[in-house]
Amino acid sequence: MKKYLSYLAVFFIFCFSLWLFPQSAEATDIWAYTAAPQDGNYQAYVVSESIQWNNDYSKITCAVKQVKDGSVQKVVFWNFDRLSDEWRYQTSTMQKPNSFGHTNRVYPNSWGAYILKICIDYLR
Repeated sequence: MKKYLSYLAVFFIFCFSLWLFPQSAEATDIWAYTAAPQDGNYQAYVVSESIQWNNDYSKITCAVKQVKDGSVQKVVFWNFDRLSDEWRYQTSTMQKPNSFGHTNRVYPNSWGAYILKICIDYLR
């Protein structure tokens, strides 16, 4: 429940900051992937102004818009953690069966890998 509330707080802070501060001409949505028809057949875009990281770049967060037929269907928040030599992720839509949370490994050529690469490239 606490993680859900923290996701909600981040979302409201993000929305408030967009209202409070004029948007920069550099802010863009970066295309990440196209989902297959069985997955909803939507386009996924990383919201560049949502990308955040900690001091040693071991934690990265971002928002991903799912767009279909020109309209936003859903916004999913992604959290990446670097644990030793691998990256793991958790999204705002994943079920969290216990207080420890559940993370998935970022595999090559996966949606998580595409989104993580965009975030890392954006930070450089």
